[in-house]
Amino acid sequence: MLSEVAMVPSSSEYLWRRVTATAAVTAVIATVLVSSLTRNAPGLSAVQALAGLGMISASVFFAIARDSGGYWFYAIRAGKVFDQNPQWPPETEDRTWRGTLVRSPWLAAAAGFAFAALNCALATTLVAQHLVLYAWCYTLVLLPAATAGFSLMAAHAGAQDALRLLGGKSAAPSSPHRARRLVAADLVFAVVTNFALVLPVRQKPTYSLEHGYGYPPFVVAFAILLVIVCAFMIGFASRSRRATLTGELLMGKADERFIRLAGAPRRWFGTSAIGRYTFYLVSTVIWAVLVCAAFEKWAPGAGFVPLYCVALVPLMFMYAGERCVSMHRDLTEARDGERRVLLTFKDLKLALPAD
Repeated sequence: MLSEVAMVPSSSEYLWRRVTATAAVTAVIATVLVSSLTRNAPGLSAVQALAGLGMISASVFFAIARDSGGYWFYAIRAGKVFDQNPQWPPETEDRTWRGTLVRSPWLAAAAGFAFAALNCALATTLVAQHLVLYAWCYTLVLLPAATAGFSLMAAHAGAQDALRLLGGKSAAPSSPHRARRLVAADLVFAVVTNFALVLPVRQKPTYSLEHGYGYPPFVVAFAILLVIVCAFMIGFASRSRRATLTGELLMGKADERFIRLAGAPRRWFGTSAIGRYTFYLVSTVIWAVLVCAAFEKWAPGAGFVPLYCVALVPLMFMYAGERCVSMHRDLTEARDGERRVLLTFKDLKLALPAD
């Protein structure tokens, strides 16, 4: 038993690995997104930089704040970390601005956007002629550093909440019906970020409407654009929350209604992933052609933005559907993980500190 405990990393070791991994993943994802932004807007303006970098940062901070509580409860409850003498946080910790920030996902998203806005304002003042270079510096240096710092704050708050709950210092959280709200929040960030990164493309000659919506080169370019957008959205919709969901199940935050809603895609999406993805891509190409033809006939002077907004509608449903499929997959794995944890640590309860 002692040898097994010795193999379990301490909280500081585990925390360092987690924060480093989060910063690295953020840098990779942001690099992919910013490469799209800089390609779509070669002459990057201050507004375009603010919109794109701001929404990327807001999405990252939102996800960290939303998922941290469940993840760290799972890590501690499942024995992923070991401390002989866990530190009991003071009750006043929750009332600090840090505690409020990291426990409020929408407030965290606002803080992420504000961080990007501040840096964009400085860049516009100091290096206005080199905003593309600044965007890459922000993506590879500033955002990962900010993500590491915010992840550290969120990890401390999540671990504090887990210690209180496991030690009987606080009551179990209520069980909100969050399946639809989780998908809705992800969809909001996906759509707004998509607009910020893609709409600058309308300034490129390839997407000029000089010859109308029915001009074959434009139709082909627009179809390719939608296919790329569809691939990005489906890819990001497939990300996993298994560890977080396992912690939320153990905490009692996912009740029977949540489980029922999250498990529904088993009936809705019985086809294989390859079948679904093929359908998405083929239908996206057909939809792009139909939308261009419809605008050419009924709204020839509407402009690129209305065209793109209409074309994005079915992709939003595809994204929401795939998020539901991912949630069903994560739920299946999380319930197995919950059972293993409960069987392995049947009577786990941290010793209360002496009064």
